Amino acid sequence: MKDEKALKWIVGAFNVLGIACLCRFGYPLTIHDTRVPNPDAMLPVANWDGGGFALLIGLIPLWIVNILAFKFIGKDRVKMPARLLLLLPGAICSVLVAYYLIYSFTM
Repeated sequence: MKDEKALKWIVGAFNVLGIACLCRFGYPLTIHDTRVPNPDAMLPVANWDGGGFALLIGLIPLWIVNILAFKFIGKDRVKMPARLLLLLPGAICSVLVAYYLIYSFTM
């Protein structure tokens, strides 16, 4: 019982962390922020490009955490249609990554 409760807390914490990263890196991508925070770096990157690449790297871990949250969190108290909302961050991240890839390769 304690192990299952600890697992729910860990999965929930990682899910919240993934949603925070999605908001942090998705915002510059959606507004297409062209500022370059470190222009003297070896590889200067605009904010939208860095955010899109970070979302690309975090897409698979976010889906894994969302699927684990769907499997473990609220399965006895929450009905099925409401539990599908736990998969929404992964879907949003997938759409943003597709937008990033299409936009960056057609530019």
